[in-house]
Amino acid sequence: MVCGCCGATIAQVSGKDGGYYGCLAATKGACENKTLVRRTLAEEVILGAVQDRISDPQQIAYIPERVEEETTKLRSAPPDTLKLKKAELTAEQRRMANLVDFIGEGRGSQALAKALVETERRVEALSDEVDGLRRSREKIFRPPPIE
Repeated sequence: MVCGCCGATIAQVSGKDGGYYGCLAATKGACENKTLVRRTLAEEVILGAVQDRISDPQQIAYIPERVEEETTKLRSAPPDTLKLKKAELTAEQRRMANLVDFIGEGRGSQALAKALVETERRVEALSDEVDGLRRSREKIFRPPPIE
């Protein structure tokens, strides 16, 4: 909630008799709006307005439609994180293949063997990470039926 005069936050400014809502800027002298509203009255009015909005059939139909639109967007375009991880995995797999080819030609050394082991570890970790990202993308929330 925001103050209609200054745009500052409306919050509980007093605890007396169950509490009162008012402009936070007014409590610091920065706003002329000194109006206080009983917490119970404000909450009753706000909850009533919310209840009216959510009991409207058009509002109920709007929610699953929006959720479906958003989940379709998420499924159709992979997140940047997944794209980056896939590219990183591809680069590491290429590096590993190059090391194996180099060693296969008889030009191997201990340093190359260590580099190959390290690259294999990175490929395995990245594969697991890409797989996890892919699975989490498939488990996107599905809205319940309107009925």
